[in-house]
Parts: sequence; structure tokens; C-alpha cells
Amino acid sequence: MTNLSYGLTEASECSSDLDIYLEEISLQGYTVIKSVFSIQKLPVIREKIYTIYRQQELKIGREALMKIGDENICRCPMAYDRDFVEYATNNIFMTISEYFLGNYFILSVQNANISKPNLKHVQAAWHRDLPYQNFTTSKPLAINFLVAIDDFTVDNGGVVVLPFSHKMEAMPSKEYIERHAKIITAKAGDVISFDSMLIHRAGVNRSASDRCSFNHMYTRPFIKQQYDYARLMKEMGTLDQSAYQLSGASSRTAHDDVDWREVRKEKMGL
Repeated sequence: MTNLSYGLTEASECSSDLDIYLEEISLQGYTVIKSVFSIQKLPVIREKIYTIYRQQELKIGREALMKIGDENICRCPMAYDRDFVEYATNNIFMTISEYFLGNYFILSVQNANISKPNLKHVQAAWHRDLPYQNFTTSKPLAINFLVAIDDFTVDNGGVVVLPFSHKMEAMPSKEYIERHAKIITAKAGDVISFDSMLIHRAGVNRSASDRCSFNHMYTRPFIKQQYDYARLMKEMGTLDQSAYQLSGASSRTAHDDVDWREVRKEKMGL
């Protein structure tokens, strides 16, 4: 191997694209994984997201969604369509999550975002996907996978990240952000994967078309889930052994001593 440095006795090596993705997430906090979802599948996923969101809007009302700042977010689509359970168990999602989180992690969030032209999306403020946490950890607590249903471009805003901020305890200054924030572009079907403590925001869509995406966050099992996925998967008949752990069924809070032991029996396959 050609010497690219001197005086450094240790160096990382990448032998595959996966190694590159893992190193980029570790060091800069994010990576772009190319062509995870086929172009042929994307129109189907997009239509499902819009259909489910319309159902959710009818349930609570558009005005109510606007008042609570939750418009144009399709929450927990797997509760409406079992195909989204399959999407949540994507092999590359599982492989990367296991690398960073160990062999026991759970699904915490599955949402889809619809960014309308020239409308400020509720996700456009800087945030972490583990909010209100002003500390860093030696290993990640959670990993995100943001699927680009449409191209992420400079024109439609894409997603804006602050590289290396997963290792920053506090929000840096406005001046620092202006100098170092970066718009991440991606092609439809690509996945932006990042440490969930990375500070980021949705870009403003200045194009003439919607920008659609959907997101998965996997966490260590002691972090509270956004939804009761164990109940949802069980009701849908999709809680097989491979999905049991991912649903968080064995890490939920037990009702009482009897329930705790029943959960233990389920976990052991008894």
C-alpha cells in the first residue's frame, strides 16, 4: 500500500462500500448510501404515504394538525400498511444498526415527511432526532435512515446537516453554523444514514414539486419508543421471531410481576 502519511502507526482500512459508510457515520456523523430502494418501487411507496397521510388528516383534521405543528408528516405508516414493516427490516438498515448498536436494538420511529413547495416544514428548525439531549456518548445511542423518495436537490432543500455535531454537546453559534452547515443531496432511492445525535434540519423546498421522504430510527432498547410497535405488529400478524426484538416487545414496561414473567417467557420462546 502506498504510504499516504508518516508518523502515524495506526490507520483504518476500508475493503467495501459498507466499510466506507460505517466510517463516515462514525467520523462525520452521516453518509449517503446509493440505490437502496429501486426506482420502480418508489412510486408505490410515495402513493402509500400520501394515501395514509390523507387518512390521518381526516381523523384529526387539517386545522388541528396545523395548530400542533404536525402537518405533512405521515406518522407510523406501518400501522396502516404491512409493507412498511418489510421496509423497516431492510437488510442494510439492520446491518448498520447492529454495527453501531449491538445485536439488541429496536425500532423507535417510522415517519414520512412531505415537504411542500415554498412552505416551511415543521422539521426545518435545527434539531437532533433524540431531542433535548445536550451530551455526547462514546458510542451511538440511535441510528437514522432517511429514504429519499424524490431527488434531494439544492433547489428543493434536501436535508441540511452540521457535520461532526454528533460529538458536540451544545448547539454551536449561528456564525459557526453558517460557515459549516452542509446541504446533502441524494438521488431518489438513496438513503441518508446518520447518527441520531447529529444536528440537522429539513431544507426549504424552493422547487415547484413536493419532496417526499420517509425515516426510520433504531435505538438501544432502553430508549422510549414513539409508538407501541409490539402491539401494532402483533395486531397485524407480523410479529414473527425476526420482528419480535425489533418491535421492542421484550423491552417494554411490564404491567406487573405476572406480565414481566410472561414477557420473559416470550423472549425465551417458552
